[in-house]
Amino acid sequence: MMRLPWLLGVSLVALSACVSPPPPTPLAAADTDSAAKQFAPPEGMANVYIVHEGSTFGPKTPIAVMMDGKSLGSLGAATFFLAAVKPGRHRIQLPGGGDSAWLHVDAAAGKNYYYTVSLGSGANAAPTLSIVLLESMGKAMVRQYPRALDSQ
Repeated sequence: MMRLPWLLGVSLVALSACVSPPPPTPLAAADTDSAAKQFAPPEGMANVYIVHEGSTFGPKTPIAVMMDGKSLGSLGAATFFLAAVKPGRHRIQLPGGGDSAWLHVDAAAGKNYYYTVSLGSGANAAPTLSIVLLESMGKAMVRQYPRALDSQ
């Protein structure tokens, strides 16, 4: 009879280890974050912002992001990536996300483009990518989150 509370305690500790949160996303330096929020692309380039807002109830799992076949890294909830790109067609992709996890951006010099990434619900939730149609909404999302450190 005395073993039951002990066994229950050990089981709860083991279970809690299975649901630990993901490690925090490395963040860019404060000056880099501040510069990104000026929304001024480098001369002859365009800015592509990719925001992972996260969800109050959904998973906080980082989402892998690629641009033109190169990894930007894993974007944690409530962070954003910024990629300065040359004018032309570029592909944003979320590996493992299927058909709803890639988009093309036809970038023009001097312009900013805004996208969001999210995870669906359920055990096998696939990431999705969406375009933000209003620049004011894109800027508001970027302003409220810190810039994630990308691998470029």
